[in-house]
Amino acid sequence: MNRLMTEILGEKERYRTLWSRTYAPLRRALTGNWSVLPESSHSDVRFDADGGFELRFFNSNLFLKGLYTIVSLKGTSYMVLDTGEGVPWVTRIEEIDPLRVKLRWVDPAGPGFELTRKAPIGQPMLA
Repeated sequence: MNRLMTEILGEKERYRTLWSRTYAPLRRALTGNWSVLPESSHSDVRFDADGGFELRFFNSNLFLKGLYTIVSLKGTSYMVLDTGEGVPWVTRIEEIDPLRVKLRWVDPAGPGFELTRKAPIGQPMLA
């Protein structure tokens, strides 16, 4: 585990108690179903309002499910994905808006990936 990962996990418990006051808007922005780009990968991510997540990357056979926590460290926001099985996975939040999220793996270090919000069933996506 690298130094950055150790610092992020050290802050995780502190930020778990700040959800309702500090990170509720970010949690609301993340809540929903997202497609991993390119959409032809048929991979997706779901974040719920209670801090749960489910990540399914079919192209790399990566399937994670558990709880997420947003941690801010030195002006950068990270998402700790805790599956309850060993060391959590961590992504850096590079960009976020109502329709797109850009994340980059911190540990294990890896490439970035982009999510686009799925339209609710029966409703067209607004541009």
